[in-house]
Amino acid sequence: MVGGCICYSPSYTALRDHAFNWLDTNTAESPESAVFLESNAHQRDAIATAWREEHDALRLTVTGIADFALTIHERLYGPYPGIETLERRRTIEQALHRLDENDVLRDAGQHTPSISELLRELEADGVRDIATLEDRLDSSTCTQHQQTVLTEVFEGYLELRGRIAHPESKTQNEKLAAVAETDQSLRTVLPHLDAIVISNLEDPSATELAVIERLAEDFPVRVLMPTVTPEAPTAGISTAVADTIAALRGMGFEEERVEAADPLPLRDVTTRLYQPVETPDAPPAELSWHEAPTPDREIRHVARRIREELATTDRQPDDLLVLAPGLLSYRDGIADVFDAYGIDHAYKVSILLERTYAGRAVLDAIECCEYPRSDRIAELATNPLVDIPGTDAVELADVQRRLYTTAIDAYVDELDASASGIDAFLDRVAAVREAEADAVVPAVRELLGHIGLESTVETLDENADFNAGYEARAVRRVDAILESVQTVCEEFDPDDPLGEVGTALEGVRVPSPTQVTAGNVEIIGLQDAPGADFEELYVLGATAQHLSGSETRPRFFQTLGEQLGVFERHAQRDVDRYRFGTLIGNAQRVHITTPETTIDDDPLLVSPFVDELARVTGLEPTGTLHDEPRASREDLQRDMAGAPPAALEPALAAARENGHVTDAFVATATRGAECGAHRGVQELTAHDGQLTTGSIESLDGKLTRAPYSYSRLTKYAKCGFKYLLSTGWGLDEEDDIEPGIDPLTLGSVVHETVETFYRDLQTEPGDPVDLTDHDQHDLEQGLLAAARDAVDDEDVSLHDVFGEKTLHALFSGLASPTENEYYSPPGNDSTDDPSGTFAQFLDTELDFAEDGHRPSYFEAELGDDDGVQLPDGRTVPVGGIVDRVDTTPDGLTVFDYKASSVNGARRRENQARDGIDFQLPIYSLAAPELVDTDLTPSDVAARYYVINDNPQVKPRRSLADRFDDIDYDAFITDVIPDRLDAVTGAIENGAFHPAVVGERTAQCSYCEFSDICDVRHHRRYDVVDHVTDTGHHAYVPAGAGAGDVLDELPGGDTDA
Repeated sequence: MVGGCICYSPSYTALRDHAFNWLDTNTAESPESAVFLESNAHQRDAIATAWREEHDALRLTVTGIADFALTIHERLYGPYPGIETLERRRTIEQALHRLDENDVLRDAGQHTPSISELLRELEADGVRDIATLEDRLDSSTCTQHQQTVLTEVFEGYLELRGRIAHPESKTQNEKLAAVAETDQSLRTVLPHLDAIVISNLEDPSATELAVIERLAEDFPVRVLMPTVTPEAPTAGISTAVADTIAALRGMGFEEERVEAADPLPLRDVTTRLYQPVETPDAPPAELSWHEAPTPDREIRHVARRIREELATTDRQPDDLLVLAPGLLSYRDGIADVFDAYGIDHAYKVSILLERTYAGRAVLDAIECCEYPRSDRIAELATNPLVDIPGTDAVELADVQRRLYTTAIDAYVDELDASASGIDAFLDRVAAVREAEADAVVPAVRELLGHIGLESTVETLDENADFNAGYEARAVRRVDAILESVQTVCEEFDPDDPLGEVGTALEGVRVPSPTQVTAGNVEIIGLQDAPGADFEELYVLGATAQHLSGSETRPRFFQTLGEQLGVFERHAQRDVDRYRFGTLIGNAQRVHITTPETTIDDDPLLVSPFVDELARVTGLEPTGTLHDEPRASREDLQRDMAGAPPAALEPALAAARENGHVTDAFVATATRGAECGAHRGVQELTAHDGQLTTGSIESLDGKLTRAPYSYSRLTKYAKCGFKYLLSTGWGLDEEDDIEPGIDPLTLGSVVHETVETFYRDLQTEPGDPVDLTDHDQHDLEQGLLAAARDAVDDEDVSLHDVFGEKTLHALFSGLASPTENEYYSPPGNDSTDDPSGTFAQFLDTELDFAEDGHRPSYFEAELGDDDGVQLPDGRTVPVGGIVDRVDTTPDGLTVFDYKASSVNGARRRENQARDGIDFQLPIYSLAAPELVDTDLTPSDVAARYYVINDNPQVKPRRSLADRFDDIDYDAFITDVIPDRLDAVTGAIENGAFHPAVVGERTAQCSYCEFSDICDVRHHRRYDVVDHVTDTGHHAYVPAGAGAGDVLDELPGGDTDA
């Protein structure tokens, strides 16, 4: 051996400086005379930069052990083709498919990462053919099932690899083994090389160790081994490198200790870890632990400390390091908060393909090909990197949101401007789904080109709202994966080629784009711990979830690897302890943070590593406001909290004068405080929808246009705020698209059918119709014809599966089977009474005719432009269109048809009594004007007529019969006009406060404005009392109060 040496030191910087000095002394002033082999790829740029500060950059080559060995292999044996990583993965997937087909291992495909890692370790340990594997298994304690699984997958992998790879190809381990076993002098292939340094050698493979031993035969080699206990380099947290050190000692490597140039205040702490020591009385001042309520508060806490550190000391961002073991989970939160706090930062983390817009677009496109659904198309169309030609993304998303199903046919039928574009898109989707194995990848590429993905990504710049670097790498990653799938499809002709594409894209990670760390606070995961000292180390998210040190492999494969000697029990735990401990030992100060719960209030456990630190130091978490750095943005918010509006602006005057806040901020804060104060009182204020006259007039009469319909007044009585938004501003959402006949369409069919049926029996409007003068069969035929016309007149088709069922419910039993194709009940139910809705309706109408009912007016307009003239001379500004008016021996009966349930009609009747629903009361007041008699509103029977598709036909009692416990004549002639004056006056005076009738009556749960409404039902009685006590012009329905409404009505208990 020329010379090998292990260099121990507790200091990263001391080891690196020692290595640089040694290389400078032992290498020539020529290019490539020194090599620095760093296993952590993320740290190679930092090493090259540090060397370049004091030495000639061309002298040093920084790379990894495997890459260096592959270079040597090429110079020794020529450019042998290798096995590409993606090709290797595809062959393993195919081998696992065989296990699944043979029922050797259920759902074998999900174990691809574990199998791949196990095979890689076996190859590194010398297992490169089936005979060697069988010998290894025979000498192990593996179960028969484990042996079968491993033997079949390895045999399949070797066979398939032989088919897919170049005949002369070699795996990486085979190339490394060839370098380690060569008899040729390595100096002949590396004539300029003088010395080698190896760093971060935590868990090298067997072939990597063999390469190191071979290098040490021809070159002086220094292995840098950070350890907090150089005098006992395998003690405590350094047990993770014990096997590596033993292997190097077995090669004859000498050992040297390098002293730290600067004191390391936390070194003693790390030497005590996992040792039997007593807990001291107090932790060191350089170590602290903050416990935040949630991860987002934790991130803000760290951001505040970093901002203060950079602002109040001479430290630079490069002096600080953030260790985030759960960086994949914390990345977005860190980016948002650090940007908000003005902290320049950089992180290197691979993310899942689906976490990029480009990756999400590819996955959605593939899912559309596998199972076309409207929600997937809408999600794809709204992706900012996607442009489906001939479509409107807004329309696609809106229709999908309103549609009752994800079926494609129903979705396309509802589209307008995007219909042709979606048809073209679906043609390409079908081409992918139906493609043969050798054509599926080209079809996928054509589909991705059709939606413009790659061209859009190419035009992204760094100022985009998302990370252009990740998006570009995602596209390149997908392209490489598709290339590997194409090879598999051409060679193996799989039965489900589209499934191969989907499988290949599962769990794919996109590597981090190159980022400049100089001048930035670097954020790293534990696996990327840098070999450098830091002034301040922040450990963010030190929970058991992210910093557990436990093995992540499935137990089946962990046990199998242990039995074969390629996996060690607790190896990951020991390596994580080593990385965590040495990183802490190289920091001047360490601040650890942990969240108590997730954002969903699920409890989180503290990392066992932090528990161990607490054991050996007596460290306790803190989490009060006194632990926060002061003069932060949150301090200003605390001072503002609860300040009354009048005091807030003067309180902010000094901050505004000093330039800490702007005039706009003061104005906004004052308005916010005023809003908060108003929402905390029972009075109706400007923040409760109280509009000025000018505001009302600016809406061009939309709120106050007379005459008022019952629907407008009822909507207002339930919730003035909703009336303002929908009637005044026209903000109603579109109705959902329902299967079959929706309630509005059903009501339209019923109304038009009945109106047409009776008008055909009249000679002129107002002519009473006596059904007893007609033959019943003729009536049935007329009703059937009217119903058919009503169905045909609808704008939408009613003949789908759901619609057909409704039509049977409406038409069954009417006329005869030969005349009526819907004569049988829904589902051909055998029943004694096949009568459907219209058949029952005709029977009910004949009964009414026997009692003297003569239908006379249909869809009749009530009132004039001024409203309705009352017998006492008053005019109320209301009107409407009544479904039907019958003359009867007792006067008039007004009917309003309802396609809802009986319970719905009963609820409307109660709300008419309570001052919420005005339909039947308005009809009662207005109907006498239709006839030339001396009838009064008391002579009008107002009734709901329930006609639905259950099928059910149920005329309700009149309001007078329904409420026989009050003086109905006084109610209809005195109370109702007063209520109408009150409700229209409230509208005209601008009182549009949220509902005071209760959540159930206002139906707030179904309101489209619930996300912007600040209604407070628990305080509604306070608001009602305020309006009543002060005589406010707001309208409060009689039933909204706390007492019994009957007590306030004529003839009720109080009135009596």
